[in-house]
Amino acid sequence: MSELPLIRIEIQEMKHTITSHLNTYHKQVSEAVEKEIETAIEEYDFVGEVQKIVHNVMTSKIDNYFKYGAGNKLISEVIGKTLEDSLHNIFGAKEKI
Repeated sequence: MSELPLIRIEIQEMKHTITSHLNTYHKQVSEAVEKEIETAIEEYDFVGEVQKIVHNVMTSKIDNYFKYGAGNKLISEVIGKTLEDSLHNIFGAKEKI
């Protein structure tokens, strides 16, 4: 019966050793992750990213303006007027297009 406490002490010692190693490993991993996050933030091109976003939004807005908005209407009116004038000059037509 005297051997049971000895086994218990060895198991507790192993548990302590494993826990200690895991805590050390956890600390190392946490420090490495924190360092990588800091480096990523320092190296990230925020200005470039904002410029890309602004460019994409502006391109989309301009595209929509000329495809579906007032720009489309204006272009259609100018083309219609130009075509109308050209046809009138060529054929003497007075029809609206």
